Amino acid sequence: MATLILSTVGTIVGGPVGGSIGALIGQQIDQNILFKPKDREGPRLEDLSVQLSQYGRQVPRIYGRMRTAGTVIWATDLKETSERQGGGKGRPGTKVYTYSVSFAVALSSRPIEGVGRIWAEGNLLRGQAGDFKTTTAFRLHKGYGNQGADPLIASAEGMAGTPAHRGIAYAVFEDMDLTEYGNRIPSLTFEVIADTGEITLYQIMADQTRLSSSSQLPQRFEGFASSGGTLRAALKSIDDAVPISCRAADNGLDLREVMNPVQAHTYITASAIAMSDSDGEGALADLQESRSPSRTLPARLALRYYDPERDYQAGMRYARQADAQAQMDGRSSAIDLPAAMPSGAAQRVADNLYAFMRGGQRGLKMILSHVDEEIVPGATVQVEGVQGNWRVQRWQWRAQGIALDLVRQEGVTPGTMQNIQPGQIVSRPDLLIGGSILRILDLPAFAGQPAGLRNIHAAVSGETEAWRGASLYRAAPNGDLAETGIFASAPATMGKISNILGVASPLICDERSRIDVVLQHEGMHLRGASAEQLAQGANLALIGDEIIQFARAENIAPRTYRLSGLWRGRGGTEYAISAHTDEEDFTLLDESLVPLERAASPLGHLHTGAYAAIGPGDSDSVLADSAHSMRSLEPFAPVHLHAEWTDIDSLELSWVRRSRIGYDWNDYVDVPLGEESELYSVRIAGNDGTLYAEPESETPSMTIGPSIIVSARAAGATELAIGVRQKGQFATSPAANICMPLS
Repeated sequence: MATLILSTVGTIVGGPVGGSIGALIGQQIDQNILFKPKDREGPRLEDLSVQLSQYGRQVPRIYGRMRTAGTVIWATDLKETSERQGGGKGRPGTKVYTYSVSFAVALSSRPIEGVGRIWAEGNLLRGQAGDFKTTTAFRLHKGYGNQGADPLIASAEGMAGTPAHRGIAYAVFEDMDLTEYGNRIPSLTFEVIADTGEITLYQIMADQTRLSSSSQLPQRFEGFASSGGTLRAALKSIDDAVPISCRAADNGLDLREVMNPVQAHTYITASAIAMSDSDGEGALADLQESRSPSRTLPARLALRYYDPERDYQAGMRYARQADAQAQMDGRSSAIDLPAAMPSGAAQRVADNLYAFMRGGQRGLKMILSHVDEEIVPGATVQVEGVQGNWRVQRWQWRAQGIALDLVRQEGVTPGTMQNIQPGQIVSRPDLLIGGSILRILDLPAFAGQPAGLRNIHAAVSGETEAWRGASLYRAAPNGDLAETGIFASAPATMGKISNILGVASPLICDERSRIDVVLQHEGMHLRGASAEQLAQGANLALIGDEIIQFARAENIAPRTYRLSGLWRGRGGTEYAISAHTDEEDFTLLDESLVPLERAASPLGHLHTGAYAAIGPGDSDSVLADSAHSMRSLEPFAPVHLHAEWTDIDSLELSWVRRSRIGYDWNDYVDVPLGEESELYSVRIAGNDGTLYAEPESETPSMTIGPSIIVSARAAGATELAIGVRQKGQFATSPAANICMPLS
């Protein structure tokens, strides 16, 4: 459907047209010569969405804002790294090997302004805000003439062997993590921003050749990819969907959209017609129209394009006018337009193109007796005695005069179509990864864990649900980081308590207290558990220093859960029941926790400083202090502390010890001690704070004799405050306390 484009300048990419061509007014090359069937030189529409690395592959010229795959022009070998993942609650971790790679991708063979979003295997790799969802360093070379060589490529290939690729816009990825992509370079597509705002056909063609000021190319696109290597190929990719006429002028090529509705250039009178028959026979009044068979008109005309409303995925719009006979025959045709435009604009192009094709079914031939500079291919004319506007399709010099082939110029729809739905797109939401959140927890020993192991765990999560994990490091006081080889991939469920947890007994279920937990983001959830599940260790959570379990979790607001049915003071933390404050940290103790340190002795090579987490969304390392109380090495506080007067000046104490390594009590036999020896420290003080004695006992009982009782009474004390602690190999337990009146 193209009309008379480019004769001797078919292979010229830029520059003026020679004077000899401009001197031949209106002389053109017929479309059957210019656009006769040839091998396709530019890419198909799908080629822009498939990343390749073929040697000699054309790099398209990108205009406006366009999504393109680009071409891989350089890459390193895979880099292997080993990290430990998993583990927790006595389970071993897994050593996982991860791989990264550095590579460069050519995007456009003309300079660009920047890059927006980047997709990897169809999912967002870089969001609208410029954040990367996967760990990688990124550099963009925009393709201007002062562009220098990339430092990474130069360091690998040598400065002498590294081109600057001036005139080529390309992106460099450094140490991109390939874990999510099967340890291979993923197929990438880029939202390339070559120009600000919409771009016209005039701007596209003026960038590739010299245009006459009389050129009329008003069609607008949001983006366009010009390929093919020749001006002919560039025009061909446009002309299929937006037919263009061309003629040579003194100051460049005169290009015009033939579908653009314009007034007739000139009026052909009957006296100007030499004869109607192209073979030189006929009379002046013998003008007759010709009509092509209906089978040459497709029943369905589809325009394929890139839809920015659907993340620049390929879209298709069908022309809404159709010939009835063609519909019966069932023929269809599809046109590829490597342009990005809204669905309404694409619908308008499809409808106008079909109207243009339908008008081309009606033809008119004549021979003019003189040369008229306005009657050139692409011009719209009116003919005396014939209705409608006609477009000059062919101009040929003959002995009898100027032979013209005309086709009917059908009306086209101006403006952009409204209320055209682009369709749905299924994709991951573009969420900022956000920074990492790190908490270091020193937890009591889990059931079945051998004695003498320190349980330091990391609870790691992100500020948003798009968080992708973080690597953990030991932090020295001088700020240096040492690798642990640990990668936290599963986000811990954490948040803040919006109320103060009240005091309750650790011996019965607390049905009075309620906890309102505000979780970090909406991707975190809490669920209830049955009594049987709680007995098996479900729904353990750390609030302040107290470990609880909860039976019910009610979602009362976005990110907010109300917990009830509480089991308090779990894991020997009943000492912390009365020590709660407002805005305490909440951390769910589940499989997401990452074990950091386990050693037979706290005096061994244990790290007592801070830890750091670094993830894809962290601009700096996130630090958390690990200077905790070695809770996992502390014996549990004794229970059932009982005091009884044996006479007026003698007090008998007894208690029951607890073991931190065998509190499941599955075999009805006394639990194991869990320490090298059994030893208790008893602190005896008056209610005035005076310490009277601090004896030790090797058995879970002790007699407080008359010397202490008499001394306390003589000092004016009215009651004794007694605290019993078990002394362990590495630490001393919290105290079990009781008060005895001296009266």
